[in-house]
Amino acid sequence: MRQLKVFIYVQHLSGVGHMIRAQQIGLALARRHRVRILDGGRALPFPQPLQPLAVPALVRRDGCTVPINPSLSLAEAMLLRRRGLAAMLRDYRPDVILVEHYPFSKWELGPEILAMLDRAREVNPAAAVVASLRDVSLRTGQEPADDYENRVLAVLNRSFDGLLVHADPRVCQLQDYFAVSDRITVPVFHTGIVAAPAPPAQPLPPGLPPWIVASTGGGADRGGLLPRVVAAWQQLQATGGTGRYQLRLFCGLDGLSPQLRETIATDPSMISMGFDPDFGRWLQGAVLSVSCAGYNTCANLLATGTPALLLPNPAMSDQTERARLLAALGIAVQVPQLGDGADPLPELIQQNLVRGRVGHQLRLDGAEQSAAWIERLVSSLHGE
Repeated sequence: MRQLKVFIYVQHLSGVGHMIRAQQIGLALARRHRVRILDGGRALPFPQPLQPLAVPALVRRDGCTVPINPSLSLAEAMLLRRRGLAAMLRDYRPDVILVEHYPFSKWELGPEILAMLDRAREVNPAAAVVASLRDVSLRTGQEPADDYENRVLAVLNRSFDGLLVHADPRVCQLQDYFAVSDRITVPVFHTGIVAAPAPPAQPLPPGLPPWIVASTGGGADRGGLLPRVVAAWQQLQATGGTGRYQLRLFCGLDGLSPQLRETIATDPSMISMGFDPDFGRWLQGAVLSVSCAGYNTCANLLATGTPALLLPNPAMSDQTERARLLAALGIAVQVPQLGDGADPLPELIQQNLVRGRVGHQLRLDGAEQSAAWIERLVSSLHGE
């Protein structure tokens, strides 16, 4: 296979899940090909050898997409982004464009994406365009319900050459959530789950007591997971249920709330870890994880086998369903939402502290499978 020039269009607006998954796919492609990737959201590291294309950064606040730079209007930011994309396409002339989650969501970026695809095919008429979609593909709250499926189909069938679904069919498939999937006319491939490789066996500081991780992913803790976990921990402490364990709190890019920082500041059994690039190593060594049910967190849990309690944020379209699926397979425990009675979380934490590693047979090589399928698609389109 000749070396391809790949461009990955991925825009993280609320959390970082789309970007982390796209980076893993990019790294798999970069083993044999050149890969550029959009850098258009809140600051994150880009692993080598991925080459980021910096454009004015966007974020979603209060349901609206706005520039991070307050000196730019949205119209000014979008114009600068379009110019940056056009210049990259002219100079780079990609053979493959991988578009994360559009046209299933990110409709507010549709004009930018479609203009990019038109320009890409002007400079390289042979360019292959592939859509990239996570496992649970329910309509998000940002897309209108009216004629949703037909609008997705129209763009997908007209402007794309293929669709990658990053799911293991033994857990879920596209047709479980997209009722008109039989009307998709481009090839569809279920890749398996895109999981980061297990972290290298580097020693953590010696002499640490056993620890539990509580994590919110990269976004804001809008579901209130960390305050609920801290309250449960304090209840367990009151009855001697925490023993010699530590609770390590991993927050998103927004950090901990001042109130939560104050709560844990004087308690040595609770440690704030911030947004930690080494989260995978801490998760691998943990006796228990308490987290939302975001795609990348669940992929990490499957890779490490760490026992898990899942508290999905109901405002996220995919998390409750993913938690239900993993609980049905016995891989994780889904924690009920808070009701009128006592919170079941303290008891669930105590019950699962000695659960032990969790095994499964699910495919976790979705990044490698994605890269291989893109190569096959390009070969089939061009008879190589």
